[in-house]
Amino acid sequence: MRSKTITRAALVAAFGAAMVPMLSGAITTKTQTFDVTLKISADCIIATSTLDLGQSQGLLATAVNQTSQLQVTCTNTTPYNIGLNAGTGSLRSLTVYRTIPAQSS
Repeated sequence: MRSKTITRAALVAAFGAAMVPMLSGAITTKTQTFDVTLKISADCIIATSTLDLGQSQGLLATAVNQTSQLQVTCTNTTPYNIGLNAGTGSLRSLTVYRTIPAQSS
């Protein structure tokens, strides 16, 4: 049984070795150029995080300073402007003024 396996393996190896030169001439590479068009539409993605100003029971005695993230990612060369408004809360119609203390010289 072992000699048949060895004989078969030797026969397969010999056949494969004999076929390589014949097949190597049959394998060719061809190239062709073609036109490709792509239209990228101008677009922006806006990502934000919540701005939490906490809670107040009335008039604020001190300023509330908090930060938030605003990230804008646009397609290359797309012009954009970022503007912030009063939002949609119940106090959106109020005008807010900030008093800047006088500088002493």
